[in-house]
Amino acid sequence: MPRKKTRGRPKAKKNYQRRNPKTINNKSREARSGSARQTAAESKKIEAALRGPVRRVKGMHDVLPKDQKFFEMIKFIALKHFRLNGFERIDVPAIEFASLFSKGTGKNTDIVQKEMYFIQKDDEGRKDEMALRPEATPGIARAYVEHGMLNLPQPVMLYYIAPMYRRENPQHGRMREFWQFGVEVLGTNNPSSDAQVIKMAWDILLDLELKNLTLEINSIGCRNDQNNMREILISYYEKKKSYLCSDCKRRLTTNPFRILDCKEEKCQKISQDAPQIIDHLCANCRNDFKKALEMLDELNIPYDINTRLVRGLDYYGKTVFEILPAKDKSRQGTLIGGGRYDYLIETYGGREAGAVGWAGGIERLMSALKDQKVEVEDPYKPRVFLAQLGEQAKKRSFSLLNELQKEGIGVRAALSKDSLRSQLRLANKFKVELTLILGQKEVQDKTIIVRDMKEGIQEIVGLNKTIDYIKQKLR
Repeated sequence: MPRKKTRGRPKAKKNYQRRNPKTINNKSREARSGSARQTAAESKKIEAALRGPVRRVKGMHDVLPKDQKFFEMIKFIALKHFRLNGFERIDVPAIEFASLFSKGTGKNTDIVQKEMYFIQKDDEGRKDEMALRPEATPGIARAYVEHGMLNLPQPVMLYYIAPMYRRENPQHGRMREFWQFGVEVLGTNNPSSDAQVIKMAWDILLDLELKNLTLEINSIGCRNDQNNMREILISYYEKKKSYLCSDCKRRLTTNPFRILDCKEEKCQKISQDAPQIIDHLCANCRNDFKKALEMLDELNIPYDINTRLVRGLDYYGKTVFEILPAKDKSRQGTLIGGGRYDYLIETYGGREAGAVGWAGGIERLMSALKDQKVEVEDPYKPRVFLAQLGEQAKKRSFSLLNELQKEGIGVRAALSKDSLRSQLRLANKFKVELTLILGQKEVQDKTIIVRDMKEGIQEIVGLNKTIDYIKQKLR
């Protein structure tokens, strides 16, 4: 039988071109070569950077020893008022899911749109991004819901002191990493809480000896008031849209209330004749605002009603306020600001619960203290300097320093220095009241020289009587 013909391989299409292995290898070599050159260039850049000076990241700052006295005083005074008013401390994570802020702070706010530091996608199966906290209130509201604080006796009163992070253009009073302290009163709708937190903010600033302060206050109403007012503001600004800045043109569709808060001079002029929110409040909001103002009157806290004050965060409603230097017409240097946020707890899955709070910037307060030349007294300021001369005197100085410190006497020494002259220069630099001089002869005689730096008089005192003598002189 004749063999059946087997079907051969299909013919290659005309446009099919067989790749040349040499070409492929050449291209691979070129790619590897290019990659190697790029890697080498990057390595050179890294090496050059390592050889050069290492600098801090743009917008971050060091709190140097000369500023720590301001930093510590602000925290100390704030902490005193927090505890006196019955507030408890809370610390929330520096990293939260980004949706926490887009839901609460507002997805169309400058903080979320422009200033948040996004970290990465979450590795726990969620698609949500994470971000460094730009503010503390959303995290505290989340913790209030997550840890069942709704079931505690209400209101829950919390305070915090922590760094925040915003990727904005660094300028005076605005850094990318900055410290805030603040309070949150959660679980109450009563306007007496508004007055309580404002009083505490006012007292802290007065305790810091800051002068010429202005408290600006307004009410932006409840949800219904804001919905009604939104339409009124859109109608007003639409007619003047061509004169608004680019940001405010965008805000007109996203959040027209923010136009009232714009810092651009041309937008401020347009807003001067804008309809006032306070004229469109419902009866309940009007009554709550009136009660809050009456309580401030009772507390003798002066205030100005600023009908254009709205604050830049979506969760605010009803009472909002800012405390700032009286001369700061631009409101760029707000020291403490806050307000009521009755709907935020509900946004995060809790039952409806009123809340009010504020935050203050520590760096801004430091600048204000320096501008007003407020003297900060260091409680551990050295009042005594111990100078020594010779090995035996140096050894004896250790026990004498220990005795002085146990008595709570601020004392400094320079045990690494052998020159008496250089040690006395340090004593003058520290501006101490007394300088103790211990030499070889004094060690043998069991005495010490006590020099009064103001009077220029010195006396010889027995070593065993030194502590009592110094305590008496300093008294």
